[in-house]
Amino acid sequence: MYTVVMSNKQRAYISTKDAAKLLGVSGQRVRDLIKAGRLEAFKIGRDWAVSLDSVQKFERGKPWQFTDKDAD
Repeated sequence: MYTVVMSNKQRAYISTKDAAKLLGVSGQRVRDLIKAGRLEAFKIGRDWAVSLDSVQKFERGKPWQFTDKDAD
């Protein structure tokens, strides 16, 4: 995990590999979401640092996600 401080605000960033694990998708899908502007990220050399907050917001917004309550 990376921590970036901008304008006195700390933000957590993770690798595309970690973002893919959290979202249950491939690394390529994460890169596609970055390019589409659906995930906040910036480049560090060849790699991307993905905002953990944007990954969590994207995860909460999945319309196809089932909860335990839906299993009844």
